[in-house]
Amino acid sequence: MAVKAQLEHAILALAVSLGVLGNIAVVVCICRKRSLLKNRHYYLILLLAICDLFYLLFFAPFAYSNFPTDPFITSRIMCKTWWPVHTSFYIAGANFLVLISIIRYRTILHPLKPPVSWRALKISSIFTCVLAIVCVIPYALVLRYNETNFTCHEEWTMKSLNIAYTVSLTCVQYFVPVLFMSTNYYKICQQLITRNNWIGNQVQQTNGRASTWFQSLKGRNRKTFLVSFTIVICFVLFACPIQIAWIVSVISSNESSSYYNFFNALNIFGTAVLNPFVYGVLDANKFSFFKHCRRRVF
Repeated sequence: MAVKAQLEHAILALAVSLGVLGNIAVVVCICRKRSLLKNRHYYLILLLAICDLFYLLFFAPFAYSNFPTDPFITSRIMCKTWWPVHTSFYIAGANFLVLISIIRYRTILHPLKPPVSWRALKISSIFTCVLAIVCVIPYALVLRYNETNFTCHEEWTMKSLNIAYTVSLTCVQYFVPVLFMSTNYYKICQQLITRNNWIGNQVQQTNGRASTWFQSLKGRNRKTFLVSFTIVICFVLFACPIQIAWIVSVISSNESSSYYNFFNALNIFGTAVLNPFVYGVLDANKFSFFKHCRRRVF
């Protein structure tokens, strides 16, 4: 059991480290280029990277700790704020993924319509952050700090309230985002496949410069398809086990599963770690900043 626990903590520590480095890189790249900050898509990716970064930073002390309790929560104030803030960043990040899918849906399926206004985008971003804060208020209210053994635990007056809140929170941070993203990206992928089939027919009828242009457009469509497919699949598959384990543990009134740390690591890998690498490494606009830095060094 000791070896298993050490392995789980090592996987968690690796996931947190990769996620922190990746999200810092995305934040630096976007903030250093004003042209990206003026783009609605990159603006949302910046907010997503910030949410994922702070979600990981709040989780980092426990990923690197082998203590069975919460050694970094040493007061009532920290007990009331640490895990609720950690959870609120996760909720906000999941719903920023939904906003990104909506922007992509509008851009690809309705390219002739005017883009979403900055005012509407900022209002949606603020609403996403406020929703995340409101969702964790009940969680903060039931947390109690035990000064005897220095632990922070939940005290619900009724088990049914705990179950109802857990299911509701899971819907807000997982099931509803999955529903929206799956629907939007399914329609996006359908449109991209239709376009690529049309481009394939055009390439057969043309040659020279036009054929090169069609091939580049087809490559961009494939890249968009790959990013969209990867984001949805990773979020659905990797975030699901921890959400189900959380609901089951609350309904059955049992302690967390022995695989809870492993499920947590999967969740982090599938969201906070892969998000910056999928949205970043596959995007030459963001990481061109690091290419220039590398050239200067050499």
